[in-house]
Formats: sequence, C-alpha cells, structure tokens
Amino acid sequence: AAAAVQHPRLIRCLDVGEAAGCCYLVMELAPGGDGDALMRAHPAGVPRDRLLAVLRDAAEGLAALHRAGVLHRDLK
Repeated sequence: AAAAVQHPRLIRCLDVGEAAGCCYLVMELAPGGDGDALMRAHPAGVPRDRLLAVLRDAAEGLAALHRAGVLHRDLK
C-alpha cells in the first residue's frame, strides 16, 4: 500500500522478492546521507535549523502516507 503513495519526501519501493529463502526490498537511492553521517559531520551538535529541516521533511512524508490511509510502523 505504501508503494502506491507518491511524494517528494518518500523513498519509493521499486521491487520486492525472495532469493535463497531471504526476502528483500529494492528501494530508490536517495541522496543526502544518513543520520549517522550527519552527526559525525557535526561533532559539537547538529545545528538546530538542520535538525528542524530533517524533521519537517520526515513529517511531510508521514503526512502523505497518513492521507493515503497508510500507517508507517517502522520509523527510525
């Protein structure tokens, strides 16, 4: 259901499958790095404006899912 929702703040799931008894997801590559890299780049603390921008982007993606009736249960 989530794969049907299109929004600029959501990573698209391109395919799912099983190989050698293991399930997998193929997702689009998103630029920008991860939270770990962001924290390493700012050892004294990530600037407040940057943190708020990340949270805003995540909230916009979640709101799009919720409008489509999808509850995301694996947010990290």
